[in-house]
Amino acid sequence: MTEDEAAKVEGGILQIPLAAGAVVIAYNLPDAEGLKLSREAISGIFLGEIQRWNDPLIQAANKGVDLPDMPITLVARLDASGTCFVTTRHLSAISEQFATTIGDTMTPVWPEIIKERGALIRGKGNGGVGAYIKAVPGSIGYVQYAYAHLTDLQMASLQNQAGEFISPNSESFKAAVESFKAELDPLNIADPRSPGAYPILSLSWLITRKNQEDAEKAKALKDVVRYCLADGQEAAALLGYIPLTEQAVRQILHRLDSIN
Repeated sequence: MTEDEAAKVEGGILQIPLAAGAVVIAYNLPDAEGLKLSREAISGIFLGEIQRWNDPLIQAANKGVDLPDMPITLVARLDASGTCFVTTRHLSAISEQFATTIGDTMTPVWPEIIKERGALIRGKGNGGVGAYIKAVPGSIGYVQYAYAHLTDLQMASLQNQAGEFISPNSESFKAAVESFKAELDPLNIADPRSPGAYPILSLSWLITRKNQEDAEKAKALKDVVRYCLADGQEAAALLGYIPLTEQAVRQILHRLDSIN
């Protein structure tokens, strides 16, 4: 919740991140494993300016890769979603043009140029987007890492702020989590700065009232959060999410004292 939204809640709220996640750029080009997308290339694709897979901006980072002379089909979410917000937040951070024309939003309005050439498909939920990408050759889209990993979608390596092309994996996710130094502010993770960090990161939040009417419920809530931050972090990793750092966990546990 924004500061303005939180201020409207009587007694105040506590926002607790329980796990980190990543959004990946999935694609369908069977002969182009290990695709690399520069910041200019990815923003150009989502702005509709790059329309074919053999575009020079894509080829520049993929020397020796057989990129076909095939139209690019964008697969996007039909529904409003946090995945849309996280993706557009990153694209806005790396492209001033994207920030001014589309911006960071849960309901992006994609450029007319993509629609006019019949190159936009919408899927419901991460599962719907992933299914379309798997079914349509030449397509590209954005999904939560867990959906791409569990369904064996091709995932592009993305250029981070340090200029490196980073593939989505546990090590690059951990580097991204470390990069914002447990600040726990979603505004500071639009484009992680650290070397080795995967660039599209998100946090999953629990939002609760600070003042609980029932003391027993308040205690139970704290116990649940403590479990999520201890044993639950191992479960998060198995589901394709990213465990929080020890420093972040210590900071969150300290915040729990404000619930009463």
